[in-house]
Amino acid sequence: MYSNTFGSNITLFIFIFKSDSYFLSVFIILLYIAIKVESKIISALIMLIIFAMVFTLVLDIALIQLLSARLRFGEAGGFIPDIPSIIKMAKGFFLTSVGIYALVLFIYVILFAVFIIRKKEFYKFSKPYKIAITVMAIIFAPLFMFTMDIHTYNGTAFQESIIAANLKKTENVEYSRKKINSILNNFKFENKCIDGINSRKNIIVLIMESVSSYKSKLFGGIENKMEILDNIAKNNIYASEYYSNSYNSIKSKFNILTGSPLITKVNNQKYIKTMLEKSIVHDFINNGYNIEYYSSTDTIFDDTRQMVTLSGISNIYDANSDIFSHIKKRYIFNGVEDKLFYETVVNNLLNKKHNKPYLAFLTTMSTHSPYQHPVTKEYSFDKVLEYSNIELNNFIKELEKKDFFKNGILVITADHRVMLPLTLKEYEKLGPLANSRIPLIIINENEKYEIKGNFSHMDLGKSLEYLTLNKVCFNQFQKNIFGNENNNKCTIYQQLVNLALVDIKCGNNYGRILLDGDNTRFINDKNLNLNNNEKNKIIEYINYLRIIE
Repeated sequence: MYSNTFGSNITLFIFIFKSDSYFLSVFIILLYIAIKVESKIISALIMLIIFAMVFTLVLDIALIQLLSARLRFGEAGGFIPDIPSIIKMAKGFFLTSVGIYALVLFIYVILFAVFIIRKKEFYKFSKPYKIAITVMAIIFAPLFMFTMDIHTYNGTAFQESIIAANLKKTENVEYSRKKINSILNNFKFENKCIDGINSRKNIIVLIMESVSSYKSKLFGGIENKMEILDNIAKNNIYASEYYSNSYNSIKSKFNILTGSPLITKVNNQKYIKTMLEKSIVHDFINNGYNIEYYSSTDTIFDDTRQMVTLSGISNIYDANSDIFSHIKKRYIFNGVEDKLFYETVVNNLLNKKHNKPYLAFLTTMSTHSPYQHPVTKEYSFDKVLEYSNIELNNFIKELEKKDFFKNGILVITADHRVMLPLTLKEYEKLGPLANSRIPLIIINENEKYEIKGNFSHMDLGKSLEYLTLNKVCFNQFQKNIFGNENNNKCTIYQQLVNLALVDIKCGNNYGRILLDGDNTRFINDKNLNLNNNEKNKIIEYINYLRIIE
């Protein structure tokens, strides 16, 4: 962990410089050749290579800034948005300070290319040209170092260039057949079944896009940008330390629906299908519940519809559904802004007669990158957070008018932390899993208290079963949010910046696992208060999730 001191900043600079030094070396060598070579065609070809290098670097920076993800060749990052959405996200990126620097760097290389192709030896340059090239050379170094500094994440440097990030991908190492057979034959879930409260209440699970704990005074103690959300929490039930298990929306929804993490593997479609077929949705259906799913975006995006359908939900209303057809103004991913989304859901869900209790999932989008305010059109995450908080409060008031809370529970959480680079202050305040900290609020009658201890999306579904059904079964890796659980059970989170890393939090202690096929192992467990047997069980669990057939 790094603090804001001169010495630690120098150390960080050294790490960053070492990680990308050969990238910079290649860049300088190519520039030198482009200047010295006689052929304009060769100079032009070399500048095209340099152009491609810088374009790749800028794209890497953009992904880190927008999605906290590295550019990985041969992968689509989990989704390929539609062209209008890409344009909107790009526009949002280039309006940020990081985007402006990246754009300046890009323009600089283009000007430099034209300059080199048109001119030859430096000593032949006129004085204005000499001054121009000197200024370019002077400003290039800090610009390049700035782009590398963007690679700082989790309070530490990446310590790898984009090339190394694509070469050292141990998360793709296959398991041997012997290891697969051993895991499948020996791993067993240890289920513990308990009586539930059996309230049979209706449930709405509201999954807000990118709402992050560090923006809350109550949940993060760093910034104070969500006073409305904080007030809602303080007047109801809230979990002060709650985590997402995944870095993007579809994986987070999988976590909630299955009570299981989704650990990346080259091909884990069989596992996804198997776990979804055992989702909490089936438990609620088997207990007489109707299930509905409302998405303010197109659920075809990122295979969400397929995942939701596999979980057992048949009543799916996305942005293309008839109930949203009256809304003409759309945003990224064909999205509907929060205000109109909530109004439509209230009209469709609460204004119709239900002959059974229901469980409804709602997912919003107004706080998604590029963070453009639906009304003022400003590009600001803080502004869209303020907007989403206001509309959340209005939504709760509408539920109150409809007497929903007489026999209903509203769960408010987020899919994941916002996909913006983690700040050093956030890391130091909230710990190694700061990049997965999100709020959790439960409005249930007049109950008002704080839930202490670390919980995650893996625990949410089964905990809701405990509140509403007569019986619920937890496995050894799940916790009852509303019970007196052993808080030494572990929260699991896979890093996006380096998909080979899985962070573990057990009680107040942290560890880290490296995904590496048969050699998947703890690489940091000194502060983890677990014995070898407990550590091995976690490794076995993660291995099982990745090789289930």
